[in-house]
Amino acid sequence: MSISLKINIVGANTVKTLRFAPDMCIQECCTHIFEKTNEGGPDHGLYQAHIEGKQSARWLAMEKTLQFYDINSDQQLDYKKKHRPQKFKLLDGTIKTQLVDESQNVSEIVNSICKKMGIKNPEEYSLMNSAGAWLNNTQILSEQGISENDITVLMKKFFFNDANIDRNDPVQLHLLFVQCRDGIIEGKYPTQREESLALSALQCQVQLGDYNPTKHVPGFLTLKDYLPLQWLKSKGVEKDIFKEHKKLVSMTEVNAKYRYVQLCRSLKTYGMTSFDVKIREYGKKKMVDHILGITREQMLLMLTETKEVIMTHPLKHIKRWAATDKSFTLDFGDHETEYLILQTPNPEQISQLIGGYIEIIMKARKDSSKVIEKEDTAMGVEEVMAVKKGSVANSSSYMGYGAGGGGANQLQPSQQIPITDLKSALRATDLLIGELGGFRSSTGATPQNFTRSFTTLTPQQFKHQLISHTNAMAIAAQGLFQDMTTPPPTGGIAAFQQAITKRAQIIMAELNTVGTAAKNAGYFPDMASFSDEIIGVATKLSESMARLLAIGSTIQGTDCDEKSQKAAQTEIFNVQSLVTLMMAACDNEYVTDSSSKLLIECAKNVSAAIADMLVVGNSKVEFIDDELLLGQIQNTLKSTSLTSDELLSTTENLASTSCHPESRKQITNITQSALNQSNALLTAFKSGEIPEQDYNLLNARVSDIIESVNLINYAMDCSEREYKISITSNGVEVGEGEILAGTNLTEEFATVANDLTNAIMTMRSNLKNPDTVMESYKMVAGHANRLITCTKAVASRADTQSQQRLFNSTNAVFESVANLSNHCRSYIKNPEQEAHTFQIVETAGHLQFLTQNMSTDAGKIACITSLRDYSKEMIAQVSSLISTSRTSSQYLPDANGITLLKGAKDVSDALSKLMVGIKKVVLDPKSEATQMELLTLAQKQSLPPMNLVSTCKRFAPKISDPNQKQRLIFSSDAAAQSVQKLMKAGEAYKRICGHIEIEEALEVFDSTIADLETTEIAIAGGFLDAVSGTTREGAAELLMVAIKDLNKVNNELVTDIRVNPARLGDLVKSATESASSVAISAKTLICATTGKQVQKKLMGITKQLMIDMEQLIRASRSVASNPNDAASELLLDAASNDVSISTAALVGSTANVDCKELDEASADISNLLSLKMGSLESILSQPTEEFAFYVEEIASSTKALNAASQQVVAMARNKNLKGLGASAKITASALSTLVSHAQNAIVLTENEATKNAILASTVALGGQIIGLLDFSKARIANY
Repeated sequence: MSISLKINIVGANTVKTLRFAPDMCIQECCTHIFEKTNEGGPDHGLYQAHIEGKQSARWLAMEKTLQFYDINSDQQLDYKKKHRPQKFKLLDGTIKTQLVDESQNVSEIVNSICKKMGIKNPEEYSLMNSAGAWLNNTQILSEQGISENDITVLMKKFFFNDANIDRNDPVQLHLLFVQCRDGIIEGKYPTQREESLALSALQCQVQLGDYNPTKHVPGFLTLKDYLPLQWLKSKGVEKDIFKEHKKLVSMTEVNAKYRYVQLCRSLKTYGMTSFDVKIREYGKKKMVDHILGITREQMLLMLTETKEVIMTHPLKHIKRWAATDKSFTLDFGDHETEYLILQTPNPEQISQLIGGYIEIIMKARKDSSKVIEKEDTAMGVEEVMAVKKGSVANSSSYMGYGAGGGGANQLQPSQQIPITDLKSALRATDLLIGELGGFRSSTGATPQNFTRSFTTLTPQQFKHQLISHTNAMAIAAQGLFQDMTTPPPTGGIAAFQQAITKRAQIIMAELNTVGTAAKNAGYFPDMASFSDEIIGVATKLSESMARLLAIGSTIQGTDCDEKSQKAAQTEIFNVQSLVTLMMAACDNEYVTDSSSKLLIECAKNVSAAIADMLVVGNSKVEFIDDELLLGQIQNTLKSTSLTSDELLSTTENLASTSCHPESRKQITNITQSALNQSNALLTAFKSGEIPEQDYNLLNARVSDIIESVNLINYAMDCSEREYKISITSNGVEVGEGEILAGTNLTEEFATVANDLTNAIMTMRSNLKNPDTVMESYKMVAGHANRLITCTKAVASRADTQSQQRLFNSTNAVFESVANLSNHCRSYIKNPEQEAHTFQIVETAGHLQFLTQNMSTDAGKIACITSLRDYSKEMIAQVSSLISTSRTSSQYLPDANGITLLKGAKDVSDALSKLMVGIKKVVLDPKSEATQMELLTLAQKQSLPPMNLVSTCKRFAPKISDPNQKQRLIFSSDAAAQSVQKLMKAGEAYKRICGHIEIEEALEVFDSTIADLETTEIAIAGGFLDAVSGTTREGAAELLMVAIKDLNKVNNELVTDIRVNPARLGDLVKSATESASSVAISAKTLICATTGKQVQKKLMGITKQLMIDMEQLIRASRSVASNPNDAASELLLDAASNDVSISTAALVGSTANVDCKELDEASADISNLLSLKMGSLESILSQPTEEFAFYVEEIASSTKALNAASQQVVAMARNKNLKGLGASAKITASALSTLVSHAQNAIVLTENEATKNAILASTVALGGQIIGLLDFSKARIANY
């Protein structure tokens, strides 16, 4: 089924009629329009114009479908550019032109403007139209009648963070100065005469420069441009201004502006927005004129005539408010006995201003879901209280529970509408949606504490109440659905309307309670950081209920057609899943975006597979003769279709919380239900004895469903929980920048680190020019802040240990930047002192070292995170391609369709294997082995998807349906791009984590060991050729040089890899080259040595050394990938020790040291361990004493062995060859005695663990003794 739409191509000034599938997303529609008309491009979108009384103007989101927007045939949409140049003016008269995105609302456009101007707190600014009215921040420009030719004014609407604006922020300081100046002159901020003189003098210093007695005399100033109206005629005022101006000689323009702003901020009325209001005083009929003032901290009420302040209240006293057409009502709770009712022409503006201030107050508390703490510093301090916008606004009393005031009238607009029918309920719901939308917040403002007086509930009780009312609303919605679809048997239309109206009243009571509770979630410190998410769920519930009520309001009489019934059922599914989503939101358990998208795509895959099965099933019912069985099959077909809809709706709602037990349980249950119904349908058809060919076709479709369900289960196993990280220093958030969606953090780290290095180099080169030092410092600080922001984003995906490590790095960088700032300021004050220059250079160098280490550490974590995310993205896109391929096969010739289905099946197997690899990394993110396994899988399992892409593109031209052809091409391109991203992520992982050098090193060792084994065969065969002209002494000397170089390189590797993991590649490369030199030298020595036994021994030791070096390289990679990880460092130490033992053995065998007793002792110990302690089964001892006796003997023998070993060490140090031989013999004898007692103890004990422990300890001790003898011989050889 398709629909015809009129597409107004604005750029070409033409209207085309084109056909679209209702389930096409807007992106696909735009692509279709471009291909059909060759008009437009990536910057174009679809715009739906305003329809009076029906539809507001809106841009259609690219990811939504036409069906989502309820777009029907014959409607007209505009296809036009989303960006246009827009002029806006600053208060100083400057006019700027900026390219704006028309699809963005005013708030987003202001954010963009402020970002380009360097304004750090854009939420305090807004746009004003030519009539002097503020634009609505939530609407787009065209919706408010702003055309491309209109000029809007950028102004500061909220005065909250002004204390943070200083001389280092000249742009905001200038804008604030101009707005303060105009406010003073226009009388918005009343001043005393002395205050006006001081401010006018500062304005003179800004605009006229230093005082000039010959020029600045009475009559020079245009006083109306410097003074408010009330002081213009004050006697001698201009003379007094110049008197104050004279005191400001040498003050810079920036400092004068700063002082001006400081003075303004000290005024009681500073930042106050005033409204003319009227109040009916007690006992009087006439309304009295007043001025209502709103500031960041309080509201003031003044008499218009005298400006006397008659009432003040801090904003936190405002318990709720309400705006009607011509009045505004304030409720101060227990702080006032009566409501304050104001008559005003601007009630909505007052409401928006109060709400806006509270929104800014709340924003600073948003990003506190997870604070990393550090001992002994102020960083990581968790905030005490966090409040959301509106928590003190509109209403903080609950309907039915927890109310502080109890019984107070509810003043929210959504709660004032009497519910008399479904349409009134729908109006109330629409109002509630708007109210909830106004309560959303984001980060960025200074925190402010509010008293939580609205409820005595604990956070846990609050969550329980919220979930309970959400559940009650869902039950009421289910009742409404039943009433709509099965009206009462008696009473007719009247009874029907009465029943659903009653349901609507219950729904609205519960929905308003849920909405109010969601708004108040921010009062709880434990919930404030994720109260936006709770509000989001409440909004979704309200939107779903609005759609359900809208469906109900269109039902004529008692007739509910099938289409309406299905639409209503969809909303019931929605509501049921949103109840679970509310549970997860209250527990703040969310997964990463990539995990959520993967699960949704897998659910779509299942839904599409079910749809294909239903098509086949519906086409085969004609073969069923049994009426009872036919009815059963038809019911199952219908219920399976509903379950498929429920699965898709539920997964789309719950995918973001799939780590929560309840979310996972609900998705799993519905998925299993869909699978059970599909199998039941297959069984029923089999009972109907349909033709075998048709049964096989149906069976194949059920197999597709099973494969798709498996992918859903794998996807849930791959879900990763995401945490929000907040790092603060002395209450200031560190790294406040924004990471844009889709940013490749791996590339971002490389870019920022490079930019930071260049900025530091620029700073060093600018030290000869003090005027540019602070500018250079700002560049350094900006890049460092960006690096910290990226590090926070990475930390949100890291394990706890890595998070703490990254936090420590961030703290060090932040402190280094602060130190650099202090040194720069000192240098600017006294540029002649060389000590300041030295401190800047030294601190900048230290900062560069810190940032390089942090960039390397965080960059590696970003690499493996990107590898997981791009693996999931690839799986998601390819899952979509599998679904599209299955559907497309029906429009292809049989042979092509079968080939396409086979390719889809092969890909399903590959995706399953890749998801197993992702799951392993998710469970053990620090494991190098699982990371490498995922990398290998990503490379290997990408081949089947690319084969499928190739097949799809080859068969696409043969598809008979043009819409399906377009979908297959679009899906193929998306899948191919996702594979390419994954391949790039894999290469980046290998490059940044040093795996390229590691892989090359391991290949070198494999090749070296293979070459040594070839030489070993030559030795055994007696055909090893000597190297011409080489003596054994010369070869031995060459080997000793190579071994010393290897030791030096290995020591550097083991030491530096712990403190500077970024050097992994260079260190590994050096170690590999040195080890290769040792192997070549050893081979030369072997060829120059006579005697097979000696040659074999040298070969065996060299080969073991290469194997140990290979393990050392692997261990170094583990340490580099997991800095400060104890287990990885132990592995590195063990590998290093093994290399040392093998090296010593090689030195001992190389040196021409004649110590027969030592060699014999070493051989005896090796034989002893091999023959008598090879395994538990090889022990044949027959003990004659009790177990305890041999335990004591083992202890005694160990002491004797220790004494003998110390004697060996003493002889080796003194280079006493004769004494060393005797000591070695004694040591071997002591070990033999110990082995004998250990054997007896093993035989006597019945505990298997004890047996294995004794065996392992004895063998390990024997190996250490052999190593000691090798080291001793090396010592004698001057090694």
